[in-house]
Amino acid sequence: MVRRGALSFLGPAALGAFLVAATIFHAEGVRGFIPFLNLEALLIVGGGTLFCLSVAFPAVDIWRAVTRAAAGTPAGDEDEARRWGEILRHGADSAVGMGGIATLLGVILMLASIEDVSAIPRRMALAMTAIFYGLVLSEAFFVPLSRRVRGPDLCLRIPSPGGGQRRLLIGLGSGGSAVLSLFVILYALSARLPY
Repeated sequence: MVRRGALSFLGPAALGAFLVAATIFHAEGVRGFIPFLNLEALLIVGGGTLFCLSVAFPAVDIWRAVTRAAAGTPAGDEDEARRWGEILRHGADSAVGMGGIATLLGVILMLASIEDVSAIPRRMALAMTAIFYGLVLSEAFFVPLSRRVRGPDLCLRIPSPGGGQRRLLIGLGSGGSAVLSLFVILYALSARLPY
């Protein structure tokens, strides 16, 4: 069994992020990154994921699971390896769940601000970037990290987190509801225009 170096799980994720960033930069320049910077969505998704993890597990266990799995350090025994895998799988599920919650929050705020047309794009941006952040945190950080969890003999491999399809469906459903709400708002606004 070959041990991989610390943070080597980020290799494919970093390559994917570089390709996406290069595409955005090529098409839009530096200003193309501005729509992806949404502090509200980042705080809701990142803070909510940390909150969900800290309610379910002690902070020491979370820190140990993340740092040791990232470094490729094997667990002390099979129970510890299973616990690390459980923590990381819970993190993946929580990230997508918080992205979905933030998306619904953005849709609710967007529908509530139908009178103020200038606030609709900002609320839509919250809705879309929130699910984006949730999916990225889940699928590019927690899932690859959970696949690195090993037992003390380096042979025990914790099953990869299931529910990948479920997480994707949550993401697509949240994004779809946001887009549908936008169409409803646009229809309502178009009905108010004089012809």
